[in-house]
Amino acid sequence: MVLQAKGEFTDKTGTRLGLDKKIYVHHIIIADAGRGMTMAPLMPLTSQCPAGASGTSHSGGMGGMGHMKSLNKRFPQGFNGATGNPAPSLMLAKGNEGDTTVFSSVNDTVKSGYWIGKDDPLLLMTEVVNYQNEPQEVYFTVDMDYLSFPSGPPKEYLDVRWGMLQVACSTTGLALRPPKDKPITFETPIYRAGADGYIVGAYPHLHDGALDMKIMVNGKAACSSDAIYGGDGGTTVDGQKWQTITGYSPCLGGIQVHKNDNISMIANYDLTKHRL
Repeated sequence: MVLQAKGEFTDKTGTRLGLDKKIYVHHIIIADAGRGMTMAPLMPLTSQCPAGASGTSHSGGMGGMGHMKSLNKRFPQGFNGATGNPAPSLMLAKGNEGDTTVFSSVNDTVKSGYWIGKDDPLLLMTEVVNYQNEPQEVYFTVDMDYLSFPSGPPKEYLDVRWGMLQVACSTTGLALRPPKDKPITFETPIYRAGADGYIVGAYPHLHDGALDMKIMVNGKAACSSDAIYGGDGGTTVDGQKWQTITGYSPCLGGIQVHKNDNISMIANYDLTKHRL
């Protein structure tokens, strides 16, 4: 039972590689192919975008159909003997930030974790950019805290599953473009909780220029996560200092959610404070 996990690129000594070493991680995705994807019970009240807009809201899932088609070519037999589109369970999904993904409540509100079976194969999909004009040797590492239960997942622990709140529809394509001269707030559609449960950890996927992300439950802020800039996420581009997001303040604690609660997310951007 995994309580928390962290995936990152390092050198051969185990030192994390960031922009100070001209390494930028666009995304890291780890999935458990030994178990099927179960989406969080969150359904958008608006099921599709209006004509001419893209970014249909949905919950759960790993990537898009492009990833699924690619996996089908590599694993035509499916996973666990299943055929058709594989749907592995998402374990980690992150960008350049160096944060740890937490699957257990930090305040003992609820016992929870992410279960990995003894023989479960894990899949890794990642994109890492080398900004030097020569090859660099990089290593991918995963650091996990876990509890061992040889007889199987314990009944007193809730099994954590991922869910995604996608940003609102856009008439300019999937990319949302914050203005350069003023702050702006992006909002997701409202999602309806389909069952009682807990939000154990909420993690934003924000791009440079972002300030924070807030999870809203029934119109009230349940938690807030601030974007952290600097550290090994800084470099110089065309003579100008460029700092990227290297982490987020924790948004943890086992937030209780009841069936039919309204859940949404807002993200604040300001390119006058942080360049894109």
